[in-house]
Amino acid sequence: MTRAGRGMLLLAPWIAACTLSSSGTGTQGLVMDDSGELPPPGFGTLSQRDISLPLRSGDLQILVTPLAASILVATAPDTYRRLEALAAPYRTDSEASPLFLVSFFSDRPDARFAAEEVQFVSGGLRARPASIHPVTPRWGSGRVAQRETEMAVYVFDRPVDLESDIVLHYGLEQSTEWPAILTRIQAERSRARARSVGAREKEAERPASSSYFEIFRECVRAPIPRCAAAVRRVPSSSARAAGVARRSVSAGVM
Repeated sequence: MTRAGRGMLLLAPWIAACTLSSSGTGTQGLVMDDSGELPPPGFGTLSQRDISLPLRSGDLQILVTPLAASILVATAPDTYRRLEALAAPYRTDSEASPLFLVSFFSDRPDARFAAEEVQFVSGGLRARPASIHPVTPRWGSGRVAQRETEMAVYVFDRPVDLESDIVLHYGLEQSTEWPAILTRIQAERSRARARSVGAREKEAERPASSSYFEIFRECVRAPIPRCAAAVRRVPSSSARAAGVARRSVSAGVM
């Protein structure tokens, strides 16, 4: 074996210790499921329909989508960008009264809808629309053309607690599906948190792996005591790698 090859073998444990330390692996930085901390956007996979309350009333098919950040982080990146763009002009600092996107659809021509009839019951109290912001140009007509959709962003007059049981009402109809939808969202938020942690770890590994040869070259150039001392100071997150490095130094390999 060449001298360079032997040098690489001898340095491998210390380089491994440095690499593992800088990659941020291990339990530090992991967000526990009960921490209440939201994952960053871009790591969810749910569609708009997955997070929405459906309701049918006569010829009308109604879909009500919460636009709160705590819900949108569970959606796929393209869905998040689209829904966040609709919510952004009306979003405030407080999510006590979250925004909702309300959509009316019908297979029949000129189906009428009553925008003010979309209401929630949350915590035993009824929340009614405080303001309605049309998204589609024909919203004001109160009619849905055949196989078209009319949409608007709603702000309600009292808080709607999306982390508890809520009931959607439209006229005499109601939807009680939110608990099942919330369970789906909560599970996806946990998965999104795990994906975001994994992505951060992979990102942290890139500079360490790209500078592997630089670490080797720097350690070869340094005086033996200084290089050995530097290896001892590396706070490796891998006990095994750190132990190998310490044993190698103690044995006077370098």
